[in-house]
Amino acid sequence: MKKNILAFILFFVWAAPINAQKHTDNQASKDIWRILLLKINYEKFEKSKKIDQRDSVLSLYKDDVAKLKESPNLYLNFIENELKNKKNQLKKEFLPYKYGHNLHFTHDTGGYYIKKIDLYKVIKYSLFKKGDSLLPENFLEIPVVDKHNYVIKYKPKRGERSSALSYLRKNFSLSKAELEIINDKNNTKSIIEMKKWLDKYGSNNDEKKFIKWAINYLTERPGESVARLNSIYQLIKLQDYKSKDKEPIL
Repeated sequence: MKKNILAFILFFVWAAPINAQKHTDNQASKDIWRILLLKINYEKFEKSKKIDQRDSVLSLYKDDVAKLKESPNLYLNFIENELKNKKNQLKKEFLPYKYGHNLHFTHDTGGYYIKKIDLYKVIKYSLFKKGDSLLPENFLEIPVVDKHNYVIKYKPKRGERSSALSYLRKNFSLSKAELEIINDKNNTKSIIEMKKWLDKYGSNNDEKKFIKWAINYLTERPGESVARLNSIYQLIKLQDYKSKDKEPIL
């Protein structure tokens, strides 16, 4: 009987730290999720110009981030363990990151969803290493995130890519940097669309000027659709027309 009681006590003592660790991991995960939701709600109220709600949520958001940063042993250890032990799983999981009406798993969303592995990297880099008081609005520009991972892989028809490359090389005077851009396989869909655009609208000076600009803009938005690039281009032209002194707001 004594041996059974002793065995039970030893088991309880041995198992307690494991249960405690599981509890702290669950809490860390919930706290991180809460911060993410506060970020999205803050952006929602900011866009709708609901000042009172925005300021209230912002206060909660800042407080939660501050509390997280005050406990690096809990949260950094949790993140390190997750990155070490669940790397493959985290690459497959997506979480909403930025407020938007139309959330899709495409590059055109502009980073509305984030892979869980990248969320942990962003928290580690932005909040703990840099000491930021809030999460970055756009995670795609953070150096610990490879934004090419958020480009939908495009499978062209046979000969489409080589035909588009040949067309652009022949009809445009491209620098070494520009040649690297069009040769980047992440931009395959974009360059095929560029050729189709010129086939449809003609290769006059205005259209060629747009395509030349679009090629360079792919460094900012790899894999972006030509239709979207044209919208940005027209907006910049309009703003330049209204005021030469103002920077374009994209």
